Amino acid sequence: MRKFAAYIIFICNKPVLSARIPVLCDISHSEDENDYGKLQMVPCTPKLRPSGAPSVSPSRAPVKSPSLSPTHSPTATCHDRNYFKTSVGRNHITCDWIKSVARSAVKVQFCDVSVAYDGRYQKLKDWCPESCEYDCAPTVAPTKSKSPTRHPTPKAQTSAPSDSPSSLCRVTPTERSNSISDQIKSIDVLNPSDLLDNSSPQSLALQWIIEDDLRHLCPGDRKINQRYIAALLYYSMGGAAWTKSTHFLTEIDECEWYGLSCTDNGDIHYIDYDDNKLTGTIPSEIGHLTMLTGISLDGKTNELEGTIPESIGRLVHLRVIDIDENNLTGSIPDSIYGLKNLKVLDLNDNNLSGSLSESIGNMTTLVFVQLQGNNFTGSVPLNLGKLENLETLMIENNNFNGAIVQEVCDNNLSVLTADCGGDEPKVDCDCCIYCYPLPWTYPSSLPTTTGAPSEAASVPCQMTPTERSDSISNQTKSSIVTNVNDLDISTSPQSRALGWIIEEDPQYLCPGDPKLNQRYIAALLYYSMGGDTWVDSSGFLTEINECEWFGLACNDGHIYNIDFDDNRLRGTIPSEIGHLNYLTGLVLDGNRLEGTIPESLGDLLDLTYIDIDGNDLTGSIPESIYGLKNLEVIDLNDNNLTGSLSESIGNLTMLEFVQLNGNSLSGSVPPTLEKLTNLTILMLHDNDLEGIIVDGICANKLSTLSTDCGGDEAKVNAIAAHTVLHSPQLVILPYPRLAILLTDGNDLTGSIPESIYGLKNLEVIDLNDNNLTGSLSENIGNLTMLEFVQLNGNSLSGPVPPTLGKLTNLAILMLHDNNLEGVVADSVCANKLSTLSTDCGGDEAKVKCDCCTDCFPLPPTSNPSLPSTGNPTHDITDAPTVSTSAPTILTIAPTILTIAPTISTSDPTMSTSGPTISTSAPTISTSVSTISSLPSLSVSSNPSDTPIPTTTLPTTGPSNSLEEPPVTIHPRTKCIQNPNFSVMFEGMILDCNFVASLVSELDIKKLCDTAVSFGEFTLGIKNWCPTQCGVDCAI
Repeated sequence: MRKFAAYIIFICNKPVLSARIPVLCDISHSEDENDYGKLQMVPCTPKLRPSGAPSVSPSRAPVKSPSLSPTHSPTATCHDRNYFKTSVGRNHITCDWIKSVARSAVKVQFCDVSVAYDGRYQKLKDWCPESCEYDCAPTVAPTKSKSPTRHPTPKAQTSAPSDSPSSLCRVTPTERSNSISDQIKSIDVLNPSDLLDNSSPQSLALQWIIEDDLRHLCPGDRKINQRYIAALLYYSMGGAAWTKSTHFLTEIDECEWYGLSCTDNGDIHYIDYDDNKLTGTIPSEIGHLTMLTGISLDGKTNELEGTIPESIGRLVHLRVIDIDENNLTGSIPDSIYGLKNLKVLDLNDNNLSGSLSESIGNMTTLVFVQLQGNNFTGSVPLNLGKLENLETLMIENNNFNGAIVQEVCDNNLSVLTADCGGDEPKVDCDCCIYCYPLPWTYPSSLPTTTGAPSEAASVPCQMTPTERSDSISNQTKSSIVTNVNDLDISTSPQSRALGWIIEEDPQYLCPGDPKLNQRYIAALLYYSMGGDTWVDSSGFLTEINECEWFGLACNDGHIYNIDFDDNRLRGTIPSEIGHLNYLTGLVLDGNRLEGTIPESLGDLLDLTYIDIDGNDLTGSIPESIYGLKNLEVIDLNDNNLTGSLSESIGNLTMLEFVQLNGNSLSGSVPPTLEKLTNLTILMLHDNDLEGIIVDGICANKLSTLSTDCGGDEAKVNAIAAHTVLHSPQLVILPYPRLAILLTDGNDLTGSIPESIYGLKNLEVIDLNDNNLTGSLSENIGNLTMLEFVQLNGNSLSGPVPPTLGKLTNLAILMLHDNNLEGVVADSVCANKLSTLSTDCGGDEAKVKCDCCTDCFPLPPTSNPSLPSTGNPTHDITDAPTVSTSAPTILTIAPTILTIAPTISTSDPTMSTSGPTISTSAPTISTSVSTISSLPSLSVSSNPSDTPIPTTTLPTTGPSNSLEEPPVTIHPRTKCIQNPNFSVMFEGMILDCNFVASLVSELDIKKLCDTAVSFGEFTLGIKNWCPTQCGVDCAI
């Protein structure tokens, strides 16, 4: 993934954080390399995430796979989940909430932000496409909807349909119907005669596309053929009776229909209807899904008939064919043998016949072949010896003859079975693991769930039940159980799992069976982690293969992923888990597990992610963990872990995601973290860690870095050494397509760092109202993406850089209340900024500017619309009140409102709490209880020589005389209040009522500063809607 070159520097300041940018917190980095640089904004406060907010979780591996688990590539697609909810700052974000903010001027930027939710990193528009007005390709959703009827219901019509051109497709309904029919007929694997039968699946699917599909696709749409085939799968394979048919035949994108997964481009690449009560036949049109990599239609509840379509051989990207345990007939199509990328061919337990072609030797990528339980005939192909990647070959219970050639044996397959047993073996095999028929048959007293067979019974293991029990016990003690004493306690999970294996498991495994250890550990997970109370424990402790038990995923029969996320787990993680040598992922988050993290996890050398956050684990992080060289994710937040974070973490150079927040870890932040150059997310807050985040960590430019660096007594110093802005709280962050520098309203000193001028993607610099000094560098002209620059209210000096004229995207430039001097260059004026303010006013102007919208100090004004008297009246609803608290600054660009300093009074009728200023609403509220005696403030839109009047408080007694506190107003925006103001903006109707509906001040601020044309004027929206934008103006 490319490194994002721009940063946001946000100096944490509690009043600013809580009021100014509530929508720019807790946002995560995108893993989509095409959308690199998505932002993560986190406050530097002691609590990063509000209580109850979902934790950031890494992506999950698939839970259920066919015999060789295919890898489903992630898709940047939509979910549109009604229950989506996350926390951003102090806001609880839902799709309904987004509707109130996402249609403003920052709609695109906000909806493009990626957040972590439900184990995925998705853009907000992907979670809430409707709220973001985003047309997208959804993927499979977990919710189950009512199955649609098998036959579409024709739409009721009270009159003949109009044949006038459709407003959507610009053709008549008849023309649209004919064009779509012709387009569907062009699918070269389709038999056009199928469309002539009104009851055929093909005809029903076409009818649905034309008449009932609420998407109303137009002829030529690239999605028509795929959507037609998706509907055809439903009609051809008995969709009305499926166990799950979520979203099928609805207006939702077909990529979100149950069992269909799509690529980033919206092309179906995987079909998975395992155990879904499928009936009927596989349509040949499936061969038109050219991006398909996997077909999984297996399962005991499926009863597909007919033949395997020849067209499947057209799917050159296909890696998995998994259609076992159906009623398929016919032979394996010759076209199948041309699939050069196929890894899994799983067709066992059907009624297939014919021979197995020697062409199978061309399929050199094959890893797993399962053909047992059919009626195949002919010789075992000699070319099987060419399949050097083959690990599993099962061909028993057929009518093959001949021999398994030595080349096959030389490949050392882990599983090889054939009909090489019995008195008259059909196949000669010197290296088969099992030869069928087996030499022993199961007796009538085969063990059930209530007990074992009798001593005298003949059993498949060629030993008595007692001998079998002792042998399995010894095997378990010697090779699996960590503490053999656990087996002596009948109630221990270890003892209960062993008892189930020996006495109750319907598979009745024999000693030495390669599956025995794994099956024992799988059962142990159930007993050790409270399986009887799990939300989902489907398959557990039944006769089916443990790879099919809920939450366990296998590759070539080996468990490689465990995912029991949010499944009400309780108890402890058994140390025996360390014997699952193929394990790559462990996901146990969101449960109530106790105890320690097993040291044995360090034995799992292929482990890539550990995700056990949100439990009650105790103890320290085992030292063995730091030896897992392939580890990419450590997610242990929100437990009760103690101890230090080892310096050895620097050895885990593959790490990308580390989330340890919300524990009781202590000691220093390891400086070796700087070695983790692949790290993008590091969250250490809410611990007792201390020390310094070294420069090397900051140099790695993490998308998220959070520590306990906030508060009055920060535990961790997270200031990057190369940053010269002075503050004890600093977070450096990237933002999608937008780079923002927000540090206004603080007490920063020093000059603007020269490094700032190298941030080529910077669009916003907002540093107003600090104590910055020095000059404004000519290099600011390099920041050609800048749109908003607010530097007013500092002590900057030197000339106004003429290179500002290079900033052709600049709309707002505010430089007033500084010590800048010189001339605003003509090239700046040529850019026609909507707001340009400098110190170009007064008798001795510091700056010469011919195009400024506001010159400071402003000339004194009076308002002829107010009564002109010697002692003007003061209207409390239109002017700011005198504050009896410390000076307060409210900044809503480009207006600055300064409230007068503290006034001491003992007047019992005067509140001493002073006015409060709401930074999220356009009006100024006051808590002064009695102020009717204040004189009014006279203002005007026309400059005059009359000085701005100050208010004089009347005395209430001889001892309560007050000096006149000044009320100063800077600057007044030129406004045009027109009740008919309404414009089209970014595809929506915008008026003042819409502005008032926004809840985010950042949205309001940016929107209000945007210039629009209405009537004969082009002004900022704040000029049309001053009240809603919270600005003070001269009407």
